[in-house]
Amino acid sequence: ANDDIFGSFQIPEKPLQCIRSAAAIPRNASATAPTKIRIIDAGFVLTNPLHQYLARNRHINDMLAMINSLCLIVPFLYVVYVT
Repeated sequence: ANDDIFGSFQIPEKPLQCIRSAAAIPRNASATAPTKIRIIDAGFVLTNPLHQYLARNRHINDMLAMINSLCLIVPFLYVVYVT
């Protein structure tokens, strides 16, 4: 069972088809008109494989989080120094 927040999210089988149909909306269409076109979150679609890998390999996720935290020490020390 996938308990994360994106567990129920379904990636469309043909995301480019959704993008092409979104581009077909006429410019004079009412902003309040209901539409069946879904906006594709390209960032989520592109990073989903990485998310799945890190969800399966928690030790690598933890290691990358530690490296990220260590990289933020230098900017933090600079801010402390200049203030």
